[in-house]
Amino acid sequence: MSSTTPISEHADVIIIGSGISDSLTAYSLLTSPKAPKSVVMLEAREACSGASGRNAGHCRPDAFRGFTAFSKIHGEEQADEILKHEKKVLELVDKFVRTNDVQCDWSLGKTFDVVMGEDFGNYVKGSYEKYAEYSGKGIDGVRILDEKEAKEETRVPAALGAYEWSAASIHPAKLNSQSWVVHTPTSKITSPIVIHATNTFAATLIPSLKGKIVPVRAQAHRVIPTSEFCGEKMLTHTYIFIEIQPRTFLFVDTKKDRWRIHFGNLPRYSIYF
Repeated sequence: MSSTTPISEHADVIIIGSGISDSLTAYSLLTSPKAPKSVVMLEAREACSGASGRNAGHCRPDAFRGFTAFSKIHGEEQADEILKHEKKVLELVDKFVRTNDVQCDWSLGKTFDVVMGEDFGNYVKGSYEKYAEYSGKGIDGVRILDEKEAKEETRVPAALGAYEWSAASIHPAKLNSQSWVVHTPTSKITSPIVIHATNTFAATLIPSLKGKIVPVRAQAHRVIPTSEFCGEKMLTHTYIFIEIQPRTFLFVDTKKDRWRIHFGNLPRYSIYF
């Protein structure tokens, strides 16, 4: 409904937001044995128009690294709840996709946190130890790799260590399906897919993008895997390279018959292979 359309004065449940977490919450409520009679979802923009519809498809929970930072802000109990919630979201998305056979390129696998600097390596180690001590039983699902193991398994020569846990990749647009209405001077057309390819001129048709999409000088890189990274030697994990801050990423999108590399970094940060 539009912002001017009247809505019911009463609802059993009101959900603010329409992203992946909100949508799964609504779905779980409406399909539960004691489903509420009415659920109202409020969204300031378009459905799934926030991070859920824009991210690069890396569904990667924080297994432990944020415990130190979260504890300083919210306390250890809430820090623990935040990390458990991230893990639970991964499990719920996996269950939802498999149960409903959603064709969204969902691929559940493993991820690496690759330590590239001693300072951040110490920070990550400290977060792991603090969280393990808090839980009193270690951290389930996290494997620690020493320097030798990290170099061999991640195939990153400069790796000082690594941590491995469960994560996934997904095609966000295929998961968050919706219908759009395109207005022309003579009519309007409804479609689940709209390809907007006007580039710099996007704000002319979508005023909300004014000042947000501007031309900038950039570089694009195409990475063609060598024979050392093909066939049975194909990379199987997603990566985060860590120096002082986790700003450099390498996202490996793997399929049975092909694989692609997406990588990037902020200024002054290097990518190591």
